[in-house]
Amino acid sequence: MLKESNCRCVVCQVERSLLNSLSTQTARTHFQTLARNYPILNHFDSPTDVIAQLHEHERVEHVNHKA
Repeated sequence: MLKESNCRCVVCQVERSLLNSLSTQTARTHFQTLARNYPILNHFDSPTDVIAQLHEHERVEHVNHKA
């Protein structure tokens, strides 16, 4: 789901709800604690940054017609 999406399907509603809960300072603090233990997460500042990266990867894969 893109931020500018106005889709009302259940999946997009759930994603919006998750993004709202992951956008809090508490979620960011917990994420940073978790990221210290997992080097692959070190360059992300927040859980929403991870989600944005996953969406970007999904768009690139789609454009390149990769599975």
